[in-house]
Amino acid sequence: SRSHTRSAAAVVAAALPTQRGQRGAIRRVFAPWPSRQAQFVALHHSSSEMSSARVAPEPPAAEEPAPSTAELTAPSTADVPYTSGCEQNVGDRRQQEDTFVQFDDLNKLVADLAPSVGRDVRRAFWAVYDGFGGQSSSLWLKSHLHEHLVCHALFERDPAAALAAVFAEADAKLLAYNAARDAERGAGGGANFVRTGSCATVCLLVGNTLHVANVGDSRTVLYRRKGAPLMLTDEHKSSLESERQRVAAAGGDTVQRTQEVPGVCCFPGKVEKLGPVRVQPGGLAVSRAFGAGHAKLAEHGGKPGVVIHEPSVQRATLSADDDLCLVLASDGVWDNVKRLADLSADLRTQILQAEQYRAVARHAAEAVVGYALRHAVNEGQQDNTTALVVVLGAQAELALSERRGGGDG
Repeated sequence: SRSHTRSAAAVVAAALPTQRGQRGAIRRVFAPWPSRQAQFVALHHSSSEMSSARVAPEPPAAEEPAPSTAELTAPSTADVPYTSGCEQNVGDRRQQEDTFVQFDDLNKLVADLAPSVGRDVRRAFWAVYDGFGGQSSSLWLKSHLHEHLVCHALFERDPAAALAAVFAEADAKLLAYNAARDAERGAGGGANFVRTGSCATVCLLVGNTLHVANVGDSRTVLYRRKGAPLMLTDEHKSSLESERQRVAAAGGDTVQRTQEVPGVCCFPGKVEKLGPVRVQPGGLAVSRAFGAGHAKLAEHGGKPGVVIHEPSVQRATLSADDDLCLVLASDGVWDNVKRLADLSADLRTQILQAEQYRAVARHAAEAVVGYALRHAVNEGQQDNTTALVVVLGAQAELALSERRGGGDG
């Protein structure tokens, strides 16, 4: 897999439906976890926001250009405060096929499933799964991928390697699960579950070190208090030359529909391209994904090695002084964002100028989805949208403080 490292203050190379209204270097930290433990975040509640952090007051930010990808800075030994929130909109689809996961305190799950794993370093897990062809695959990933990760033999020693390995394990189990569901229904039983699949963007936080893995076109972006946002994922689309070459080497093909436009007067006719470039077999607009047995399995007309589960894995060090928030979102959001920086103003307004902070991450997620809906490219064809925002630094600590002072908000 392509593995490399990016950071907010420093980037270091590494191996590696509910519809809601709109509104306006790298090091693990093994310091003892403070007594105020983070609450376990319910996975299905898009308005839930819980967090765990130690106070890290924000010093005045200095005006400086965005760092080079080769810069190094001294790591902080203080845990960067964080709080997360999510927002979804079904768009013009019949059902919500996106799912998301929020574990602001993953160590609670570690204690239950892998008690031998040390919990003297804080951990969190966030994910957005962009399902296609139905809900089967994204729902399965929502329930199981993090469990396989926590139980993996490399989880404590090498989180990045564990993520890559778990993507392979999860894909194999998901393909078997969908095939079994089809077998239970039998011929003419209705939905063809083996054709369902999902893109994914997944973040595992260990101390202040963020490990990001993705397949497909769901993205994670780190927005900074000053300077340009940083993309922490790679898109796996068949329109990209590198992926097109990989698909061809595996015996697949990439095609795009066209139509002829007749000439008028002195203007000659032309051929227009229609829709995205798609991978054959399978007909997918992405070249990497979970599930999609009709593209991967020979018994269903697929070709092994064309559409793959192998993720891009990257690593970043979070900084309370430099970083504003993480945005994990499905392509229903990113397809309507021409430039990553176009979201910066809305995010800074929602986070830095909030009247109340207890729900600041959820309000920021609402702003992201709201922006995507206002800037929809194809009217009447809006995809599902999901945005999960993790607010970092002083504003996250304010949110925690307000919630400790009274209610969840």
